[in-house]
Amino acid sequence: MNREPAHREASLEAGALRTRQDSPRIGELEKLLGDFLIEEELARTPRAVIYRIRAGNRPERQLALKVALQPVEGEDLDRFQHEVRLLSEVRHPNVVEVYDFGVLPGSFPFLTMELLAGADLQHRVQADWEAFYSVALQAAAGLAHIHRHGIVHLDVKPQNLGLVERDDGSLGLKILDFGLAQNVRGPLDRRIRGTLAYVAPEVLLQDRYDHRADLYSLGMTLFQLATGVLPSAGNDAAA
Repeated sequence: MNREPAHREASLEAGALRTRQDSPRIGELEKLLGDFLIEEELARTPRAVIYRIRAGNRPERQLALKVALQPVEGEDLDRFQHEVRLLSEVRHPNVVEVYDFGVLPGSFPFLTMELLAGADLQHRVQADWEAFYSVALQAAAGLAHIHRHGIVHLDVKPQNLGLVERDDGSLGLKILDFGLAQNVRGPLDRRIRGTLAYVAPEVLLQDRYDHRADLYSLGMTLFQLATGVLPSAGNDAAA
């Protein structure tokens, strides 16, 4: 199978086009994806929905399908294509792999990617220091790899660290959601990005940043995974 993402522009006849207020319909998704069956919805946010899908010619192979719930155009569409391009360039065992992407009628982007275990990371590592240590090392390895490619993730947090079951039964960690990632070798974007509780001070101050911003966010993430709270939680104003 060709592992390079293949950009597919889906189109329908004019009479079948939906209004832009409509969200993508499962029937249309299955028709446009071809030999794939959508099995169930796995997660939903205000911006996107993720489905479990299965390849018809390889029923043992399960993938995840991520579809935008709102029309995406202009800068937002560029950001989506940017995320997919980054993921295709920085393949690593600890970075989620994307297989295919495109845009559904009505400007709804979608992508197919490897299916993760769906286990709750916080629950999995609490009171299990061996699992915590493994997660920490794998997250650091994935970040080190993207940093060597000049990429800063800018949104490292527990929700963007997914688990996948390996062939030997062990759990692997995957870094997810590169929608905010920046290439530090290009023009610096000083807009505030990321989730406030995990963002490095230099990003919040709209100052120059580099890969160390991700290390700060990883430290906040690991603290929360180990203790169940963020360092800023509590009654101490100095926190």
